[in-house]
Amino acid sequence: MRRVVGFIPLLLLAILTGCGTGDGGGGGSSGTPPSITSFTATPSSITAAGQAVTLSWTVSGGGVTSLEIDQGIGTVSGASITVNPTATTTYTLTATNSYGNDSETATVTLDDTTLPPPPPPLVEDGLPPTGTFGVSAAQSDFQNDADSNITDSSDPRIVRIEAGSTLYAEVAYSDPGGIAEIQIRLANRSPEGLAATLVEGQEIGGFTLVSEISGCDLSGAQTSVTCVYHIDVGDIPNITELPGVSGEFAYVFRANVSDAADNESNTPPRGYVIVEGGSGGGTPPPETPVPPAPPEEPEPPAPPEEPAPPEEPAPPPDEPFVDRDCSDFDTQPEAQAFFIAEGGPEEDPHRLDADGNGIACESLPDS
Repeated sequence: MRRVVGFIPLLLLAILTGCGTGDGGGGGSSGTPPSITSFTATPSSITAAGQAVTLSWTVSGGGVTSLEIDQGIGTVSGASITVNPTATTTYTLTATNSYGNDSETATVTLDDTTLPPPPPPLVEDGLPPTGTFGVSAAQSDFQNDADSNITDSSDPRIVRIEAGSTLYAEVAYSDPGGIAEIQIRLANRSPEGLAATLVEGQEIGGFTLVSEISGCDLSGAQTSVTCVYHIDVGDIPNITELPGVSGEFAYVFRANVSDAADNESNTPPRGYVIVEGGSGGGTPPPETPVPPAPPEEPEPPAPPEEPAPPEEPAPPPDEPFVDRDCSDFDTQPEAQAFFIAEGGPEEDPHRLDADGNGIACESLPDS
């Protein structure tokens, strides 16, 4: 009996030892979580809120069950996505599978310190724009009659230019409501039909407005503009040689400037231009000499004629036309009287009644 009893504990010990050192016969499988090898933002720095940025990533390891980006983006797929951050933002990408997850971050920085300050808000004051206008044979030294009226061709402020060359006009105006429109006009009173607004690409009175060359913004968003215009001069004579001219000695240009509320300046200075060397101007070529005719038989002397009555004195020459503006008058009644004397309200050669209501220079005081 003792031999049998001693054998049983040894058998149990062998069984227990075998269970402790074996592989169990049913061990579970093993794996690794995903790995984010790169996560980038391009560009990583922006200068304006809402600028487009591309987030790109690369993930290794199989069996990815979830790929997400925070900041309200959520689940993503593929290898990139476009975002539009409005401030400095850090994005976190998280990749997950059944064995775990991995995360990486990418930051986009908003650097708006280099942006220009916003323009001041527009303020409509109900008044027309103010400024200056001038003409020149070059893109500098613009001339006008701002100091006093130009009354004859000897005035040094008159721009003299060759026919077939280029004329430049500068318009520099400001208005708190924003500058919206500029028109350049020929403002001569005669000959009839010469006065007109220049239109880009069209010849008007021998002058063609080619373009504005200084990048002038007339969107109504700018409270101050300086615009330089290129005007081609045709092969034309000076105005003194045009048929039907009366009292004119130079071509007269002016600018009409309006703000965003259609308030129009009707008192700009004028630029005077004399064109030299054009067709119809200067001395004509000499004619081919004609041989003298043979002498004719002398005729008997005619009886003396009765003396002719004295001729009536010639009327005085027409006075040169001087364009008048609202700034030439002290009061509205003074401007109104001149306006009526010059044919108003049916005619308004001086453009004193900008809105056509029959009342001149409404912005002047009554007394």
